[in-house]
Amino acid sequence: MKKKLVFLFVSLFLMAISAESVKAEDQATANAAATIVTPISITKTVVVLISAVA
Repeated sequence: MKKKLVFLFVSLFLMAISAESVKAEDQATANAAATIVTPISITKTVVVLISAVA
């Protein structure tokens, strides 16, 4: 029972801290850009084993 209470209080404490950080970042903005240097290609390799069926 004591472990459950400790877990509960620690969880509440962490939620309170995260809520404060969300309030602090309420007005934050960001810009992101990327340049593709090499095109991405996806290939599929299939190995087919053919053996004699007796």
